[in-house]
Amino acid sequence: MTLISRSMQPFQRLYGVSRFLFSALALAVVFTLFASYFVALTVVPLFCAKFIKKPHGHDVAGHKKSFSSRFNGWRANRSSRHAAA
Repeated sequence: MTLISRSMQPFQRLYGVSRFLFSALALAVVFTLFASYFVALTVVPLFCAKFIKKPHGHDVAGHKKSFSSRFNGWRANRSSRHAAA
């Protein structure tokens, strides 16, 4: 991360019109990278802990149900409710 921000440092030594054009772009890249790093370390693990749940449900023999069997059961349950209505 610091390597990227240090590679943008020569843009600060420019002068004239090119300094106004490229220094703002370099600062935007550095700030965006630091913000992305912050979000990746804080928000992403929080959302993963909240939205990714442990698998639940086992079949009669005690084996864990596969995703497809759980999905098919859910779909059959939904379609039977719609057919009854």
